Amino acid sequence: MWSKNDIIRETRWSRVYAKPDKPLHQYVESRFMDGTATITLDELQRDWQSWPEGDKIDFCQSLAWAQVPDRIDILRFVIDHGDHCTWLPIALLVAHELPPEESVPALRRWCESCEVGRGANYYQAVAYTGDPEAHDLLKRCLHRTWSTAGLMDDADFCNWVAHDAVSCMQSLLELNEDPDTYRSVFEALKKHPCKATRQETQGFLAKYFASEVGD
Repeated sequence: MWSKNDIIRETRWSRVYAKPDKPLHQYVESRFMDGTATITLDELQRDWQSWPEGDKIDFCQSLAWAQVPDRIDILRFVIDHGDHCTWLPIALLVAHELPPEESVPALRRWCESCEVGRGANYYQAVAYTGDPEAHDLLKRCLHRTWSTAGLMDDADFCNWVAHDAVSCMQSLLELNEDPDTYRSVFEALKKHPCKATRQETQGFLAKYFASEVGD
């Protein structure tokens, strides 16, 4: 359980908790959850450009819990005036809250314009829409990722290009794409030089290739 004594940082939009004996184990709570943060569309339109990037990201990370009257229009404002730093935290919210005729074009733009290695949130959101376009869009994203330099490089922590490939393929398989189509991709990722990629492949993809597990 977290208490007020565990708060190590508090902003306009969130609180960060940590125990003294486990400082790296942190919990982030949106202040929208208890109503101590609130905002209107007029306030956002007036102040957005003056906020530092960190405040914008903090706001967007907290926005899912914002039960405010202007919630949907606030989301639309961030879509129109944000960038990839602020779109990433709201991608799934966009897919959940907006109709496909709004959410899918925005997600398509983000998928196609983001740096490879930063698209996982977008891929998850595209799959969540269940839109017919999601299949072809994610296939293009996987092709783009698979063609990116550094895909098969080792990394001390995480190869983010390979992480995108795992995430994109997971989203495709969640849409009931035929696993056999991606078996060679799975095999390559399963033997990736980066330990984190191998672990992600096993954890997120192996269940779709059950006949191959235990090789």
